[in-house]
Amino acid sequence: MNELSISGRITKDPVTKIYDGGSVTNFSIAHNYTIKKTGEKRTSFFDVVYFANPAKTVEFSDDLVTGAYVVINGYLRQDRWTAQDGSNRSKVVIVATNLDFPDNGSNSSPYKKENMGGKVPPKLNIGNDDDVPF
Repeated sequence: MNELSISGRITKDPVTKIYDGGSVTNFSIAHNYTIKKTGEKRTSFFDVVYFANPAKTVEFSDDLVTGAYVVINGYLRQDRWTAQDGSNRSKVVIVATNLDFPDNGSNSSPYKKENMGGKVPPKLNIGNDDDVPF
């Protein structure tokens, strides 16, 4: 079984690419946690990829901003590739199957587009099919 639920804050501006039949959005989150034995607070950073139809991506476009709190349900995927120097590389990413924005349920949320004074980072970069890695 490969399932996970994790929450955190979006750490960099999401980038969405639209292609025939869907879209892919990439972003990163910071997840804070505490070591129970010592009480030490730590933060881990994770890359997230979210596949959806373009309508679903537009639905989330006001919520997918740097600093927004997000709850992610999904699974882990290991990407592998060969670097230019010939070395093998790999990276584990979270593939989101569901996104929830519990802090963003009201108009008072500081992360809603209308509450950021028009200073919303560009989120939608339309690429072509050659940019999609599958």
